[in-house]
Order: sequence, then structure tokens, then C-alpha cells
Amino acid sequence: MKRIVSLLVIFQLVFSPFSFAKITPSEKTKKIIIKQGDTLWYLAKIYWKDPLKWEEFKKYNKFTNPDLIYPGEELAIGYEEAKMLLEVLKEKREAIKMSIEEKDKYIDKIIGEIKGPIPSETAELIAVMKEKITELEGVLNKIQIENTSLKEALSEKEAELVKTIKERDDLVKKEENLTSAINELKALIKEKEIELESQRLEIEMLKLENKRLTKEKNQIKIFSYFLLSGTAIGLILEKIE
Repeated sequence: MKRIVSLLVIFQLVFSPFSFAKITPSEKTKKIIIKQGDTLWYLAKIYWKDPLKWEEFKKYNKFTNPDLIYPGEELAIGYEEAKMLLEVLKEKREAIKMSIEEKDKYIDKIIGEIKGPIPSETAELIAVMKEKITELEGVLNKIQIENTSLKEALSEKEAELVKTIKERDDLVKKEENLTSAINELKALIKEKEIELESQRLEIEMLKLENKRLTKEKNQIKIFSYFLLSGTAIGLILEKIE
């Protein structure tokens, strides 16, 4: 019995933090159902196009523990706001692209219209533009390097998440094993209780049988006593006669 109580205490200490994790999503927003293997990091990458924005979900949900989400739970994703943000970014990107294309066409037009020696002002303008292009290329290279570093960091985080998911699965497996062990112990205890009850009944029957035999033994002793007494009296009477 003490062993079972100890196992139950260990079970409560190990797994109780998981049983209270819960998500309370906002009512007026789009919701999804969490699937097996989903994390806030992964879902932010899907719906916000940036896994680092996973904390945005806190605007639309109350978490008892954001590190623990379970399949079947509802999660508010604020999809309309995210969609609007993506549309704004898309428009800005298109505007920048059109601006660059227009500048390229303007430069090509100027160069095409020049038939004689390039005026000093135009040459200076072209030189300045080349410098700006060089600066922009440097900024672009810097951004590419930062993107590479960010991708490496994301890969490390994804590896950590995979490890965390594996640890969670291991804990679930331990929970299943512990539950199975507890059920086996309960079955064994029940079996022993039945066996003890059977032995108790057998002992009671033996006691009753012993009482019966003792009673018969006493009756036989009394009968033997009277039989011997009668025989002795008979022998005495024969001798007297």
C-alpha cells in the first residue's frame, strides 16, 4: 500500500504541471484547432510569416503556459489583422519595385538621349547614382548576411523545438508506463485480497471442523467411560455371585 501511495505522489509531482496548461482564445477573432506537433513558433511562421512573432498570439489568447499547447485546443490567430499586415507589406514591396524600375528606365532614357560628350553635371549625377547603387548593394549584402544568420538561428531553434517535442513524447510514454504499472499493482492487490479472503474462509471452516471433532471426541470419551464402568460392574457382580 505504501508503495502505491509513493507512486501516486511521484506521478502527481511529475505530471501535474501538464494537466493545468490551457488556452482561452478571444471570441471575436478567427480560430484554428491545434494539431499534433504544432507549436506557437511554427504557427507564427505559418500565419505571421515570421516565427519570431509567436508572442503576437498573446494578443488574442490567454495562456496558462505558452510552452504547452495540446492537440484539439482552439487558438485565436487574429487572421484578419495578419492578412491586412501582409497586404500592406505586399503593396510597399510592389511600390519599391516600381520605383526602382522607373529609375532604371529613366537612366536608360538619359543615356540613350546623349549623343555627344556627357555634360559634367550629368556625369556627376551618374557618378553619384553609381555610388548610391554601390551603397545599396552593400546594404543588400549586409541584409543577406543577417538573413543567413537568422536562418541559422531559426534552424537551431527548430532543433531545440524538436528536442522539446521528443522530451514531451518521452514524458507521455513515461506517464503511460506509470499508469500501466499502477493498474497492474491494483490488479495484484485485488488478487491478493481475494486470496486472503479465501484463506480466511478456509481457516473458519477448519475451526468449525475442529470444534465438531472435539465435541465428538468428548462424546466418545464419555461413552468409553460408561462402557468401561459398566464392564467393571458386570465383572464385580459375576465374582460376587
